[in-house]
This record gives sequence, C-alpha cells and structure tokens, in this order.
Amino acid sequence: MNYCAKTDVGKKREINEDFFAFSKLADNAHIFVICDGMGGEAGGEIASKLAAESFVQEVTYQCSSRMIGGELFFAAPETEIPMMLDSALANANFEVWQKAQDDKTLHGMGTTLVAALVLLNPLRLFTVNIGDSRIYKINSDTAQRLTKDHSYVQYLIDKGEITPKQAESRTDKNIITRAVGISIRAEGDIAEAKIEKSDRILLCTDGLCGMMTDDEIQGIVSFLDAKLEKKAERLISLANDAGGDDNITLIIVEFTDGD
Repeated sequence: MNYCAKTDVGKKREINEDFFAFSKLADNAHIFVICDGMGGEAGGEIASKLAAESFVQEVTYQCSSRMIGGELFFAAPETEIPMMLDSALANANFEVWQKAQDDKTLHGMGTTLVAALVLLNPLRLFTVNIGDSRIYKINSDTAQRLTKDHSYVQYLIDKGEITPKQAESRTDKNIITRAVGISIRAEGDIAEAKIEKSDRILLCTDGLCGMMTDDEIQGIVSFLDAKLEKKAERLISLANDAGGDDNITLIIVEFTDGD
C-alpha cells in the first residue's frame, strides 16, 4: 500500500486550520484522518489538530490489545471495528469540547473529521465522517462518495428543495450541521465500504471538493502513470486555480499486489 498526504493554506486564508494524521497500526492495518477546524481566535487549528491526534491515539490504544504476530485480529470486524471507531470519535469530541470549556477564548471551536481504517489481506475499508469533509472511492470509471456531507446544502438536497447541480453554486455551502467538539456528544456516520485493489481512496476537506467537481477529481486521481505526490500536487494546484477559497488538505491511498 502507498499513500501521500498534503495540505495547503489556499489563496484566501491566512491560517491553515486543516490537519491530517495517519498511522500504521499493524502489518495489516492503517488509519488515516483529516480534520477541518473552525471557531475561536485560534480555535480552528487547535480543534483540528487535537481531534485528529486524539482519534488516532485512541484507535492505536484499542488496537494494541488485538495484536497477534504483528497483525490486528478481530473476531467479528463488522461489529468490533465500528464500535472501536465510535469510541475514538467520542474521545476526540470530548477532548475538543473540554479544551473549549477550559479556555473561553476557544469557546465554540469545532472541526470536521473523516477517517479511513484500512485492513489488508483481505482488503477491507471502514469509514468515519462528521461534517463536510469527504472520502471518495476512485477508479478508472467513477469517483464514488463514501461519505455524506452533514451540511445545510445537503439537507436541502435531501428535502428535494435543490438539486446537486444547484448546490454547486450556493454561497452557503460551508454551513455544516454536525461537527466534533461543539457539544459534549457527537454523532458521526460509520460504515464499511466495498473496495477492490484497483480502487484508490481519497480523503479531503472542502477546500478541494468545494472547488472541483467529482469528475475533475476522478480524472487526476485515476491517472495511472502519475505518482501519488504528483497527483496530490496537481489537485491542490487546480483547487487554487479555481479560487483557493479555503485550506486544501488531502490523503490519497492506493493498493499494491502484495496487499
């Protein structure tokens, strides 16, 4: 398995409030996380970093008791892994919420969070989402969203009041309906997604997917002859060329024959 992570401040923001983290949990497992923070004087960058690191730390801790011969083992992964990820999300949420309670200058800070837990041999993918950062499954044909935005615009789409095409030009696309750290409890979506070795996984903040269409993203990520770092750099460049309205953060994951 190969992966590449990059972040860029964009063209309109002075501070990068995005944060990414990843860790090799075992020979057969990796965790990837991206957070997009908001609120407070410096709250956004504090919230995103704290949430991402707390999430990874909790997953790592829970995995430590499931190691056999250097690999993770789950008796019932379809139930155990979602429970573990839900616990890690709760831990990250509490850490951000408590930090805001302790420092009133950070009151109201919060962050999105998307995470992908990848198991190898056999290949399995579990996703976590809260907010409007996204995870895509991308191949030579399509870019499939594995997460659903928790946003006001998505709410309008679900109600049938606007179409996905109309949503692209909305000026209120950045209003989210769920976030990590804004209350003592957080409700995230946790799921398992079907995945093949020919697929690539993309985690990103809305600084990327808000500036490019899914088809444009798919065209870059699925390009077979380009290295991951070049793909990541190209995506950031195109997002900035389109306006660079927000911080841009992404992680691309691809699989190899040995996975």
